[in-house]
Amino acid sequence: MNRVFDELKKVDAVSTKNNFSERVKWLGIEGNNELIEVLSKQLKNTKSDITAKKLKKEIGIRKYYVGILIKENKNENYLDQISELKEKGLKNNVQDYLINDLQEKYRLGVLQLIPRNKRDNDNKTEYQKLVNKHADVSQLSVKKINEETVAQKNQYLDEWLKVVKNTKDPNVQIYLKNQGLENVNLSEYVDLQKRIMQAKLAIKDNNKKYANNVSLRNQKNGKLFKQLKKDYEDLKNINSKIDLNQTQIRLNQTSNSKNVSRQKNESKSLAKKENTERKPTNSVSPRLLSKLSSALTSVKKEGQERINTLRRNLDKEDDFEKQDRIDEIETETGRSMER
Repeated sequence: MNRVFDELKKVDAVSTKNNFSERVKWLGIEGNNELIEVLSKQLKNTKSDITAKKLKKEIGIRKYYVGILIKENKNENYLDQISELKEKGLKNNVQDYLINDLQEKYRLGVLQLIPRNKRDNDNKTEYQKLVNKHADVSQLSVKKINEETVAQKNQYLDEWLKVVKNTKDPNVQIYLKNQGLENVNLSEYVDLQKRIMQAKLAIKDNNKKYANNVSLRNQKNGKLFKQLKKDYEDLKNINSKIDLNQTQIRLNQTSNSKNVSRQKNESKSLAKKENTERKPTNSVSPRLLSKLSSALTSVKKEGQERINTLRRNLDKEDDFEKQDRIDEIETETGRSMER
């Protein structure tokens, strides 16, 4: 653990950023999480109040910026999903609904990145509306939840489920895949969220109704908290599965992107090869001819045949091999001139 800490500290220290918050962001999510884990261990073992204060401050700042980075990554992911739906989906009402759903989630993510004290009244209204629809139900506090919030969330969940259960539509297939929901029982997922909200609402009502009878309140809420704990665990497992699916999708997309890029390069190389094979073998660029001429005049007699062979075959090689050959010729030319 200490070795991990020391190494990451070195990386952090050599960053070109001078501002601490910028260096935290520069280190990324994984790097900061590694440091947070080690710093927390040090905090637990320290006996110095001054050291503990410094560690708590650094841990807090790093957690804050990790949260920002996660939100920024999610927002970029939403934009990518919107683009894919527009590109590969079928233009219909289902596509419109799903794109609007993703745009609202993206907008919520943007507003979450604005500090509370900097949100104007319009932003606050929009933010609360989007929270009621799209916020994770486990993040809704018992104090703030109310029947109106639950009704709005339930309405959204019912509409959403009605659309996404239409799995024959290609838009839905794309949406569920990118959301990591392909292998999730959607009906159970929705019912679980509704059950969590209803339990929180009941707990809030009990807190108000039995404010003067703590024993009875605890008795009433005890069963609710027990069920809520189980539902939280179930929701956590589903969300972990969703996150894992989305991570795998992003990894596959990155891999596919590299493969597509490589295939494009190979196609270009093949096209160039086919094109040059139709031309005379001396159709080399003037710049390359000049380099070859210099090489021919500078190398010894026994090397001339090899250079001529390279020259004849140069157009038949792909771009990567061609550059290697050019570098080899230039190297030998330089060595010969030095001799």
